[in-house]
Amino acid sequence: MDNTQIETKEENKISQSTRRPVFDYIRLIACFGIIGCHVIMDRYDLGGATMQGIARICLPIFFLMSGSLILTNKREEAIGKFYLKRVEKILIPFLFYGLYYSCWINKGHKILEMPHKASLVEAIRYLPQGLLDNLREPVYYHLWFMYALVGFYLFAPFLRKGLQALTQKDICVLLAVILFMAAANVYLPYLGIGFGVTNYIFTWLMYPIFGYAMLQIKSKKSWRIVFGCGLVTLLLTIIWKVQAGSAEKIPSNYYDLSPQMVIQTCGMFALFMLIEKPLTKSNVINKIVRWLSGYTFSIYMIHGYIVLYYLGVHPGITESFGGVVKSILMVFAYSLAFSVIVDNIIVKNLQRLFHFMCEGIHKMINMKRVQAISE
Repeated sequence: MDNTQIETKEENKISQSTRRPVFDYIRLIACFGIIGCHVIMDRYDLGGATMQGIARICLPIFFLMSGSLILTNKREEAIGKFYLKRVEKILIPFLFYGLYYSCWINKGHKILEMPHKASLVEAIRYLPQGLLDNLREPVYYHLWFMYALVGFYLFAPFLRKGLQALTQKDICVLLAVILFMAAANVYLPYLGIGFGVTNYIFTWLMYPIFGYAMLQIKSKKSWRIVFGCGLVTLLLTIIWKVQAGSAEKIPSNYYDLSPQMVIQTCGMFALFMLIEKPLTKSNVINKIVRWLSGYTFSIYMIHGYIVLYYLGVHPGITESFGGVVKSILMVFAYSLAFSVIVDNIIVKNLQRLFHFMCEGIHKMINMKRVQAISE
């Protein structure tokens, strides 16, 4: 057994001992919320705006949670090793599902259509172009998320060191600056005032930074305050949307990148922190939730098409609350079934192959180093 295998086993032991089941619950519930966001679509009635407002929080909470887990990690880790882990866990599934969309779905095949010789030949011929399409831009409407996530991972090792070097006061000032700039970027153009100052930190990268800050909170009183602020801003967001009545009367990025969405996302995260103990009390349920949460990434990747397919087969189903709930559950069930089959047959084997190749290259480099020293 070489040092790499020993390190991997030790890392697994550490991750198991420090694992907090509540993050599996957040990941799973957020997955339902994202499906709900695409099922409900954009509505301006009170019921629709309320459901949409809650569901919209579930995408940024993924970014916030990534920040809370990665940026607070104090274990020493080589940057190259960090990147390789993300390639294995994130990039390989993304490339597979991206190619599935570009070479199968975008070529006009139905999701339940059985592959035949001609269709497979056509899909295989399109693979090189499909790969280029995925590198250039999202090949399906919901895959934009991946490009923002990869951007965060590229910057994460450096951001982690920077944040961990800051004092609590520095972090508070940083959060205030981010909220101020987010407000300026969203609301000044809406008011007809030109504003040219921008930075990537004031877009999706601000959520991981707030995620890091959230885990610095230790008292329940502080969590209650954050939750209260999130609840108030959520109510104001819903009221504003109902009063507006149309997209033209709402600022661009009103949901995704506005300061109130950041506060709402922190509020939802605070809620889970407050109910962590009763929520994760049952070990049996924890195991089920953990298993389900392990497929949430693939569910996200495939649900985009299944939502359109399901709503196309059942037009008008989302006009009632019961229809919305049924649609979310059915889309989740179909996406989960697809993910379990495809991940275990294809994706996980591709990940194992990549891991095996990386280990082989690592061994070859070590052997050359030993030979060079012995000579």
